[in-house]
Amino acid sequence: MMSKILNVVIILIVIAGAAYGYYLATKPGTDGVGPVAAGSTSGAVSLDENGMPLADGAMTLAEQDPFVQLLAELNTITIDTQFLESGTLLSFVDYTRALRSDAVGRDNPFAPPGAGSAPPTTVKKSTETNDAIPPGEL
Repeated sequence: MMSKILNVVIILIVIAGAAYGYYLATKPGTDGVGPVAAGSTSGAVSLDENGMPLADGAMTLAEQDPFVQLLAELNTITIDTQFLESGTLLSFVDYTRALRSDAVGRDNPFAPPGAGSAPPTTVKKSTETNDAIPPGEL
C-alpha cells in the first residue's frame, strides 16, 4: 500500500516538473528565459503593463484608455499668443459701472420690528472713479 502512494507522488512530481519545463520553454524572451519589456525589439512577442503578450498591431491598455487619448491630444495643442499684443485687443474700453450703495439691513434680523433696532447700515462707497461714466449718472 505504501509503495502505491509513493508511485503516485513520484508520478505527480514528474508531471509537475514537465509542465514547469514546458512553461519555461514557451515563455516569451530572446532565449526562452525572462519576459520581454513592452516596446523592446529584442523578442518576437512584446508584453503590456500586466505582462500579457500583445498581438501584432494590438494597443496597450494605456493606448486604449480614452482619458490617455484625450491627454495626448491636449498635449499637441499650441496656442499662438501674438493676438494678445494686437492693437484690436488693446483698444477695448472698460464700460463697467460702479454700483450704488444700498441699505444692508437691520442689526438683528430676529428682533421684533421697531424693538430697539439701529438705523440700517450702509456699504461704504468706493473712492475709485471710472472715466467712462458721465458725471451725475450715479
